[in-house]
Amino acid sequence: MILTGRNPSKALCSQADYITEMKMHKHPYTKGVSAREGIEY
Repeated sequence: MILTGRNPSKALCSQADYITEMKMHKHPYTKGVSAREGIEY
């Protein structure tokens, strides 16, 4: 089973085999570029 979302509960984390956290380091959005079809959606 794969679950996605933010702020998982401690109970869920304790049962999970893998937990991945993605953090933005650099993104065009921070420079005012809107989401682009075929790239962000």
